[in-house]
Amino acid sequence: MDVTETILNFQAFLGAGYDNWHKSAQAGLARDNGFVDEAFCDWCQANWELLVERAICRPGQYLEVYASGSDYELQLHSRVFFHEATPTHEIRCELMAGTSGLDALSASEIEPFACSFDRFVTRDGTWFVDEPPFDHVLLENGDNQHMLPVSSVRFVLQEIGTRPNNSFKPKPLRGSA
Repeated sequence: MDVTETILNFQAFLGAGYDNWHKSAQAGLARDNGFVDEAFCDWCQANWELLVERAICRPGQYLEVYASGSDYELQLHSRVFFHEATPTHEIRCELMAGTSGLDALSASEIEPFACSFDRFVTRDGTWFVDEPPFDHVLLENGDNQHMLPVSSVRFVLQEIGTRPNNSFKPKPLRGSA
């Protein structure tokens, strides 16, 4: 599988396993074993490392954490495996031919490759939620978040030392504020 296929496989896994994860998280919450959002981050990070990182990285290469990573061990580690590993690569997105870089959060055109992939989300009005169908990508550029449909991007493995300049600023579309 290539990078895009691998990451879309992870997206499908999130959607297919969400209901089972949610049942377990609710049972843990009922026993006062933590918060549901923390359990979701742990579940995502563990599977990101197993299903994506191990599939597309060589030994000694590590990806940036998925979303906020895991805090399973009382926030000592963001990673589930290889706790002390330093990220060597990150995921970037490129627009598919014939698609728009219209950010669903700001209604501005963006250049997705200038942003880091954060996680899969679902659009909820003018914002997003962490639940199925996970049909959008949440991207970050500094303190700015952007959201694009998954169908408009392909995923690229980028070595961290070769990051593009993150000074990209989205430009409002004509006729918008």
